[in-house]
Amino acid sequence: MSTVENGTEVQFRGMRGKVIATSKRYVVIDFETSMDKPISIEIDDFYKRLHKDILLVESKKPTLNSTGRLSEIQKLEINRKRKYVAQLLSLGASTGGLKKRQQAIDQVVLQLKDCCPPSPATLARWAKAEKQCLDGVARTYLEPAAPYRRTKHEAVKGIALEVITDIYLQLNRPTMKSTYAVFCSKVEKSLGEAYPTPSLSTFSNWIKDICPIDMADKREGRLSKNTLSRNARNQYSVTRPLERVECDGLNLAVGIVDHEKNYIGKPTLFIVLDTYTRAVLGYSLDIAHRTSESASAVIQSYRHAVSPKLSASKAPYKNEWPMQGRFESLFADGGSGYKSSEASVFLCAIGSAHTTVQTREGWRKPFVERFNGTVRAQFAKLLPGYCGHNERSIDLDPKFHARMTKTEFIELFETWVVDDYHQTTLRGLNGKTPHEKWNDALAANLFVPLALCEQTQFKLKQSYGEIEERKILGESCHLGVAIDNARYNDNGRLKGIGLQMKQKNVTSKVKCFVDELDVSKISVEDPFLGDRFDVPVVEPAITPGMTRHEWRLLRDRNNLNCKTTKISKVGTFLNSETMKAIKQRPIKTKSRKQVITSASKLSHATQSLLAGSEITEENAWEQTNFNQKLQSASDFDEEDTFEYN
Repeated sequence: MSTVENGTEVQFRGMRGKVIATSKRYVVIDFETSMDKPISIEIDDFYKRLHKDILLVESKKPTLNSTGRLSEIQKLEINRKRKYVAQLLSLGASTGGLKKRQQAIDQVVLQLKDCCPPSPATLARWAKAEKQCLDGVARTYLEPAAPYRRTKHEAVKGIALEVITDIYLQLNRPTMKSTYAVFCSKVEKSLGEAYPTPSLSTFSNWIKDICPIDMADKREGRLSKNTLSRNARNQYSVTRPLERVECDGLNLAVGIVDHEKNYIGKPTLFIVLDTYTRAVLGYSLDIAHRTSESASAVIQSYRHAVSPKLSASKAPYKNEWPMQGRFESLFADGGSGYKSSEASVFLCAIGSAHTTVQTREGWRKPFVERFNGTVRAQFAKLLPGYCGHNERSIDLDPKFHARMTKTEFIELFETWVVDDYHQTTLRGLNGKTPHEKWNDALAANLFVPLALCEQTQFKLKQSYGEIEERKILGESCHLGVAIDNARYNDNGRLKGIGLQMKQKNVTSKVKCFVDELDVSKISVEDPFLGDRFDVPVVEPAITPGMTRHEWRLLRDRNNLNCKTTKISKVGTFLNSETMKAIKQRPIKTKSRKQVITSASKLSHATQSLLAGSEITEENAWEQTNFNQKLQSASDFDEEDTFEYN
């Protein structure tokens, strides 16, 4: 393989050039003509293309152009320039002043109908060349073109490109000054201290020559590259309502409390927006600490969009909310809730096509993204306890400022949507409101809101987000199923399924469909018939409409209060060291054996009593001694110590 050094003359795609700089990563080629700037090629790519489109050539001195080689276009251009100079000389001046040169230009323009006349300064240079040179203005075409003037820093450009690639174009986003410092140290190490180092502005210009899209990809990642690469070539065009629907989730930094002023979490709205009218077809509200989207909340937003809304007489809003019906196509991002199997089954049941757009590419569903901004700017900022869009940057805690209940939030949001947003004129609707746009399309018979049949409505009511398998409890399958420490049982169908599965020596597990936004009932699939039936909850503390997150918070609070009561009563008969060990136990426990942290300091009988388990015969002597202390206490209730979770 031939080695390439500085000064080697090459021919690249028919253009003569010379290698002016080499490094471990790049080769810089400078061309003879001034029209072509130097290019840099990776060293591996250079040797692959050698003897193909890159050829090594012998050095050749450039020759001067001869008069006979002038083209016809050049001859016409020379005659045009001479006419300007002759007109200026006819006015009695060699170069003349500004007024005479402008007068000569105006006269020649009238004669030649020249659309590109020279400036007075250019005419002065032509007149000077005509006077001083034998060839006159033709001298510019007879002289060889001046070679490209290389700067003194082109020799180190290859090192600069190598440093930029290895240091600057990285995801940790190093600064330009730190990269420049590495470049200076490499130049000093390679060429010595006496070599003049390029300035920071020259190094900055080399960085600016890199493609902006490639730089965003290397320094900021794929998402920034996609954002920078987007191009608004087309415009979304719809002709009727329910033709195109966009969905998205919106997190609001406002704390929500229950009726006892206990903090629940921050709300997440799942919006279903019609593109043609900009109207809100439906929504759902989820309050939880999760980072992913809930499939139950997504399905409920779909169900609310296709179902008729409450009339104004039964709702908190004053105007009507007529938006409903089966939509033709739906556009949503790739969130876990929108991609869930149950959500896809729901859309298939109503006959809607689902299109998944790339996550974090909001321009592919711009209408609902713009609506989210309207919600933050016009609705959320008026709520009590709202901490803004970037609550972390301004160090605000929604939990500390929480004041609203879930019911109050729902009433305020529905009132704002129906009475404010739907009645506001929008520029995208040519000055009409979403309510007027919907009614006009309905009056013009542009669409017909298709209602769902009763069978489809019944199936959709049993479409829940989460699917779990649970065993039917009890020896005779009389206890139902348990989910999140809450039992579900019906009048007898669930028990009959369990007994029938036991009779066939099959594990009595059934598939349960849980709605995380309403845990007052679940849907169970019959393994023999294949249909679903509702099973209500047995737990009296769960009310209709209680979410799974709310039930878990209530259950944890009850368990914590129960264990605190046990320890406070038993602590009367324990010494100070044992009581101190009990108080230092962890608050969250996963089993009854982990109630106390320092178990070695307590007797086995005391541990069994605190954990709510029965005392065996092996520690009967401890139980007798302990019962004597219990009898001497007037404020101790023996039944309170034997509570089961």
